Amino acid sequence: MKSTKSFIQNGFLLGLCLFAFTVSMQAQVLDLQSTTEGLLVPRMTTAQKDAIPTPDQGLLVYDIETMSFWYYDDLRWNEVSNGLSDQDQDTEVFVEKFIDEDKIRMVAAGTEVMQLTSDAVTVSPNNFRIMEVDSFGTFLGRWNSGHPGLSSQLTLSGLFNVGVNNGLFDSTNPSFGTTKLLIEGYQNDGPVVYPIYVKDENNLVDFFIRNKLSPSGRSLMYFQGNMAIGSENWASSDSLYRLSVDGKIACEGVLVDLSVDWPDYVFESDYDLKTLAQVRTFIQENGHLPGVPSAQEVEDHGLDLEEMNTILMEKVEELTLYILQQQDQLKDQQDGIIEMKKHFEARFRLLEKNQSK
Repeated sequence: MKSTKSFIQNGFLLGLCLFAFTVSMQAQVLDLQSTTEGLLVPRMTTAQKDAIPTPDQGLLVYDIETMSFWYYDDLRWNEVSNGLSDQDQDTEVFVEKFIDEDKIRMVAAGTEVMQLTSDAVTVSPNNFRIMEVDSFGTFLGRWNSGHPGLSSQLTLSGLFNVGVNNGLFDSTNPSFGTTKLLIEGYQNDGPVVYPIYVKDENNLVDFFIRNKLSPSGRSLMYFQGNMAIGSENWASSDSLYRLSVDGKIACEGVLVDLSVDWPDYVFESDYDLKTLAQVRTFIQENGHLPGVPSAQEVEDHGLDLEEMNTILMEKVEELTLYILQQQDQLKDQQDGIIEMKKHFEARFRLLEKNQSK
């Protein structure tokens, strides 16, 4: 009996040696092939797994509580999960960590920091949402779970609609469905000074809009360079003009802040007022008033409102001086006529007196 058992043991060992020699010729230790069956590794609870005494490096088991495979790396048990993990397993990314939850979870330093779902991005552990998609549109900002409401910082609702800083597009907003960009400016809880601020590659300001600092304040739109409306072709080649408009401008009033002297200098005693004879000669030779642009100059260079209004006022004041000069001449003539009348009346009375003698 003993020899039979020994023979079986020796035969078994010989078979294993032959098997090992055969598979080693194929650079494989074990080759299992099947299209209907699989390999079943030991299954156990988490407590049973952790209670295995001195597990060997590479030991593989299946945890029926976490429903995942675990292997031992000579220091600790490591989960073979559906995610990515660093060496100490405190920073990980999980794709559907729990059954059918449809989430991507991100863990940093042992704390879950973000969840991605089909309709939202949530930042943990405070459960603040930074993006949400629902029937109202796409909301970007920071709020508690649920509809963001007025706490959203960027709202995309419909095609090309954008709301910034509580500029919420919904059916209660008068701009719903018509406004493509809604930026809320002044609030009761404090001003938002620059709703739009654009800098160039050198960190210098190009353009900004500054809203009113109070409900009764004024807004400001600032351009560092020149601005064109209606066309990229400038109305004038002169770079001094900050605004070029291709078309007509309709407004209720225009205030011109003069950069030249208003022509009250016409009334100064040393002003060189041309005589009417000189003006007549200039008109005959040039076809326009002295100091006034010709029709050709206006056609070629346009009409400068500041310059033209100054010239017109100058001509009005010169005309006033001409009228006053003529008034003085008329007065002198009137005084002369009165004196002549007095003289003739005196001569007439003297003549009548002599005739009556």
